[in-house]
Amino acid sequence: GAGEVWSEGGRGFAHRVIEGACGVVASRSIVLIGLSSSFPLFFSVMAVFFRAGFNAVRRKGSLLGWSGPGHVQPCLFGFHRSFSRDADASDVVGNADAYDYDLPEDLIAQKPITWLDTDRAEVRRRDASRLLCVDVTDEGSHPIQFLRQCKFTDVASFLPKGSLLVANNTKVVHARLQMRKRTTGGAVELLVVSPAEGSCESGLSSGPAEASATWKCMVKGKNVNEGTVLIKQHSSGVVLSATILKRSEESSKFADVEFNWSVEGSSDSSGRKFGDVLEALGSIPLPPYMKRAAETRDAESYQTIYAGVPGSVAAPTAGLHFTEDLVGKLERSRSICLEKVTLHTGPGTFVPLQSSKVQDHHMHTETFSVTREALANVCEYLREGKDGAKNLIAVGTTTVRTLETLYWLGLRRMLREPGGKPMDDATPLDQRDDEGKSKVLTFSLDQWEPYDVVRDACGQDWSKLPDAWACYQNLLEELDDQGKDGVLGQTSLLIMPGYRFRVCDQLFTNFHAPKTTLMLLVSAFASSSCGTQNDLGLLDRQGRQKVLHAYEQAVKHRFRFLSYGDACFFARFKDLPSPMFEQATSLL
Repeated sequence: GAGEVWSEGGRGFAHRVIEGACGVVASRSIVLIGLSSSFPLFFSVMAVFFRAGFNAVRRKGSLLGWSGPGHVQPCLFGFHRSFSRDADASDVVGNADAYDYDLPEDLIAQKPITWLDTDRAEVRRRDASRLLCVDVTDEGSHPIQFLRQCKFTDVASFLPKGSLLVANNTKVVHARLQMRKRTTGGAVELLVVSPAEGSCESGLSSGPAEASATWKCMVKGKNVNEGTVLIKQHSSGVVLSATILKRSEESSKFADVEFNWSVEGSSDSSGRKFGDVLEALGSIPLPPYMKRAAETRDAESYQTIYAGVPGSVAAPTAGLHFTEDLVGKLERSRSICLEKVTLHTGPGTFVPLQSSKVQDHHMHTETFSVTREALANVCEYLREGKDGAKNLIAVGTTTVRTLETLYWLGLRRMLREPGGKPMDDATPLDQRDDEGKSKVLTFSLDQWEPYDVVRDACGQDWSKLPDAWACYQNLLEELDDQGKDGVLGQTSLLIMPGYRFRVCDQLFTNFHAPKTTLMLLVSAFASSSCGTQNDLGLLDRQGRQKVLHAYEQAVKHRFRFLSYGDACFFARFKDLPSPMFEQATSLL
């Protein structure tokens, strides 16, 4: 006998053929084929089944998670991988190894382009980095029809007029502390990640009255146990002590750490907040693949020009290529405005996929915040556009995750029962006014919630989801109903092939490390932006292949990779103004 999971789409004529041929016990979701004859009969029957019912199955998808050949889709009962028509069964989007590629170590940028040893000022500008433009339009079987290249500054001549540019304005904190054990003097490194309670903004504002704060930290050192006290002193007289309170149950690398600070010769902390203490005693936390200590000039180079909300331990690196001049030129010549959201990037962004199967990866959680004004501006653009254009360009993967998370929070309100309780997840995050009243709505989004919603509410048909502006409008209404100033939350959204983007049309991003969730995201973007939805599994594989082909060519042409490296621009070339785009770029 044989068993397979099928959907209602597989019922009808296909089921009747099998029932008449060999006697089938068929339920709503499972078909058990009892074969009492030979294998030749089995294959004949299956051939008839596929001819009659495959298109219907593929079209409808399964309530239990089936959504196309070779596609992995999360569902209530875990993950079901559909049968694949590919001869090479190893080429599946749910296999972590499918997002691997060879990255020569000498192509990992150790320093920014602005540090180049040259007298030519135009070569040492942020926007002098190289840009690889990737066409995500489905133009046939070839994984990439066109790859074009230019300087980043050239985007001012070809981005569609009237577009909305949305970027992440988080600011990297001097979060790396080199400390010593009070008893033995042994070296211990702390990476200050997130406050134990409240938002990053409130945590960094701790003091001067308290002169203490408790944060979740990554701990690197030998024999660092609960109760261990660490010390660091600054030439200004600031003394910082750190006590290990509790090791994390999830990972031994993390611990809750209580910080206390004072100024030698003074009875108080001289008005210093915890953010000020980190600024004085800490250093910029460069990514682990940069094999060097942070320099003083990293404090400027590893920040975007619009960084304004402290809280990250890693920069939103796609934004590092923008300059004040470029942003101004985009606004003057292309009527492109810059809107800002905030997502504080944590160390989880550097963690590779933890399992051979993508669905087994536990996505890290990051904190985001969006003001009511920014939410309203994005909502208005999604609904009305500007100058006849509707083209939202996300600067970086953190911006994408924030914008897409907001969509699902708005949809959550739309799906709420009439008269249901107001939306607020009561997360430990909060921001309060002088009277102690909360100023924001707090939310959390699980990594699989969007996929569950599409399954339960739309029968796996992403085209049935409401427009982005409608979901944003619902979230705005919830803010206004509760008299709040913005949204503050935590998101674990995992964007992988199979996800269909709701908000973003084009994407700026850097080159990413192999086998990471960032590779999943750009592969999903490449597949979501091309072709039709007649064969989702095929599109998902094509999207991944496009990205890998683009990366292969980038290695061949010696682009610079990762945080301080060059950039990519994912778009449908047919949506870019011609001939300006062709004149500003050249074939790779």
